[in-house]
Amino acid sequence: MEWVQTIRSFTTAVQEGSLSGAGRLLGLSPASISRHIASLEGRLQTQLLKRSSRSLALTEAGEIYYSQVEQVLQQLEEANRSVTQLQ
Repeated sequence: MEWVQTIRSFTTAVQEGSLSGAGRLLGLSPASISRHIASLEGRLQTQLLKRSSRSLALTEAGEIYYSQVEQVLQQLEEANRSVTQLQ
């Protein structure tokens, strides 16, 4: 499920607006978040984020990807809650 962590790093960075904010929420270093995002971009062969020292901005591809994977992560969390409630 490493791919889920990679996608979660990306979505959290977008939501927080920074790699350090995402790292704090996920208990990872900003460098780890950056590596996850770079790995994801490499796999997709496209840039998802425009990074500067002070901000993150979604590219057009990043906007499309974010909107779709955010829904998938929410569905996974709901599935986990549903199963957990059975016990």
